[in-house]
Amino acid sequence: MYCGATCIRLWCLVCDLFSQILHHYLDGRTRRWEMKQIVVMLCGPHENGEVCNRRIDEAIYLAMSEGIPLIIAGDGNFGEDIKYFTDRARMDGIHHTVGLYNQRANTLSDSTMVAEVLSKHGEFTDVSTIHLVTDWWHMPRASLFFTSAMQLKKPGFVFDLKLVNVSAPKPPKWVIDSEYNGVQDFLRGKYGFNGRALIYGKPSNDSSIKFNYA
Repeated sequence: MYCGATCIRLWCLVCDLFSQILHHYLDGRTRRWEMKQIVVMLCGPHENGEVCNRRIDEAIYLAMSEGIPLIIAGDGNFGEDIKYFTDRARMDGIHHTVGLYNQRANTLSDSTMVAEVLSKHGEFTDVSTIHLVTDWWHMPRASLFFTSAMQLKKPGFVFDLKLVNVSAPKPPKWVIDSEYNGVQDFLRGKYGFNGRALIYGKPSNDSSIKFNYA
């Protein structure tokens, strides 16, 4: 009698555990197939020698509000900023966080890297709305590069790019000029051929090694 009751309780526990596992699996499949939106954040420059949090704060808030994944790209600090930002996002409850690091550390390569993931990674194939998070002064060039990269990596793909301009202090004039020149050169098909620009706020780039634009 006692043995029979124990077996029944054990069977009920096994059934309950199986039900939870099945529910989690099916729920995961549903989220994957219904994933229509994501947040993409481009890492920002350091200020006063410290990592800046305003972009990640905005990205986390948006991802949490909408209940959508977060992709973080771009890092001029040997991947340390990516690790910091992804850890922060996960600690704040954004469990579906993807960090993408490219040692070239520039906006064009970062945009191409994100577009590559969105075009080839199965769980993102149904995404049609992308929230792009970066500072206001960086957005014109970032959105241009990102749109171009998406068209290149996923021809014919129609998506809604929502620009999330983060409030930030106005950078030095040479930064604004470099951003403007970068847009103009890219539109003329001459991006990267008009000399080399200083790097803004990227600690891993030695002053003797200059890349085109930030």
